[in-house]
Amino acid sequence: MHHNLSIFFLFLTILAITEPMMAQNGETPAMVHITPERLPDLNTPRGSHAAFFLNGELTVFGGHTLGFVPTATAEYLRNGEWHQLSMVYAHDNGIVVSLRSGKVLLAGGHDQPLGIGQSFMAEWYDAKTHSFEGFGCLYRKRSMATALELDSGRVIISGNQKATDEIEIFDGRKLFHKKKDVSTPHMLPLILRIAPNNAIIFSSENPDFQRNDTDIVDRVKGSPFHAPLLKEWHPLLLECNINNDAGFIGDEEKGHYEHLVVAYNDSNKIAVMAIRDTIFSLLPTTCCIPTKGINTDTILYESRVLADRRTQRAYIHGLDTLERHYIVAIDYAQRPAPITVYYTDPMPECGYGSPILSPEGNLIICGGLNFGHGDVQHDNYAPLNTAWLFRFSPDETEVEHSSWWWALLVSPLLLIFCFIIIKKRSKVTDSIEDKQPSIVVSVPIDTLMPRIRKLMESEQLFKNSELKVADVATQLCTNGRYVSDCINQQEGISFSQFVNGYRIDYAKKLLKEHPDMKIAAIAYECGFANESSFFRTFKNLTGMTPREWLNETD
Repeated sequence: MHHNLSIFFLFLTILAITEPMMAQNGETPAMVHITPERLPDLNTPRGSHAAFFLNGELTVFGGHTLGFVPTATAEYLRNGEWHQLSMVYAHDNGIVVSLRSGKVLLAGGHDQPLGIGQSFMAEWYDAKTHSFEGFGCLYRKRSMATALELDSGRVIISGNQKATDEIEIFDGRKLFHKKKDVSTPHMLPLILRIAPNNAIIFSSENPDFQRNDTDIVDRVKGSPFHAPLLKEWHPLLLECNINNDAGFIGDEEKGHYEHLVVAYNDSNKIAVMAIRDTIFSLLPTTCCIPTKGINTDTILYESRVLADRRTQRAYIHGLDTLERHYIVAIDYAQRPAPITVYYTDPMPECGYGSPILSPEGNLIICGGLNFGHGDVQHDNYAPLNTAWLFRFSPDETEVEHSSWWWALLVSPLLLIFCFIIIKKRSKVTDSIEDKQPSIVVSVPIDTLMPRIRKLMESEQLFKNSELKVADVATQLCTNGRYVSDCINQQEGISFSQFVNGYRIDYAKKLLKEHPDMKIAAIAYECGFANESSFFRTFKNLTGMTPREWLNETD
């Protein structure tokens, strides 16, 4: 009788949720139409520039203006008006990085119009006084380079165009010096933190605009390593200034460093890589990131992942040949992560450029290049001066779920399938109940993973050196196969790798809080059966020994 009731309620559930379920788990996500708000126009049209929020003010730096000529200007938005400033040097496709001190470091860039050459020049911008100060030069002249500030205040710099590349360090005051060679030269590389004072460096193209078909990743401290996923998936090349922390979704206080990166493969599919320490995996999503937009026009993605850690939501921006803009929203804390696509009507006055997130979690595009006019795309000679605000709201009403008729067609088939599954499960459950008193529950993957994490963190099960997947399953009233498959699908790793990740995170905490604690004691406290296993796992995940890692964080 209870099986019949289950089927009845299941039938009602299918009727209620089939259409949104198809949009969520099918081949196309939910589509939400939005109308962006036009902000005041910039004083200077610009492309290949950089934008940040500094002291609550939207501020743009450098780039090139009409005629593909570098502009030594910046401007900030206050009280509905852009205020233009003169920089010391022009930085078209240069380094622009916002520092913890409140200042902005600007360096390098093309030294000639038309995106030609490189420069040495470096300067500060003080957001409090809206003033610039030239102070020095790079170790090597660069354009199309990127930078990242470490906890020590030093800045890592790498990348170049049509010239030599290596890793260089800015001391945070006035001096630049070479740190080390790179295994593979880069152009506009990703520089991602994996520790307070360490980072990895990789890219999709070298300085000669050729794709880097290698899975070797450089480390600022430590030797290069292989990331096999990079053989199949390549980070998206962005020919504009990028903020290397834009896709950071970790927790620095807990020593958890994780980033999201847009990637593509040779089939022109788009996905998001999740990078934690030195582990590269694909972020599981409820559906594919669309490569076709309204009327099947191809979507060109041209932004980094922009992560809003407050809402645990990330965004990717793209546009099609009719100049419709698309913002793919990914709720990354859920596994698989739901996807919603926001789209606009054609916007010929909105530029192709690097978007940023506002403090409120909305997307802003300032300036940028003309896109999609006849045979001319990415028109560097005629950048725009417009600025646009894209607002996102969970209460949007213009939601389109495609293929609702298909959902109605397959509903009876789903019902029959679920009936068969219930009948089979009832036999299995009866057999289990004859052998053990506990109840085994089938739990949806998207709800099981948060429970696994919560159990691991609150109960610190990883401290048990003999922990098995069955132990976790027992506490969650499910079975080991569900737990193992869930971790594999959600995290892209095995159960043992998942547990060892928690053990190493806890080891880092002990190393920082108790630097005099013996390594053997830390190994056993974290749940490793022996010291050699601890050393091997620690180095595999961090590229360093425990003591080397501790020295890096000092």
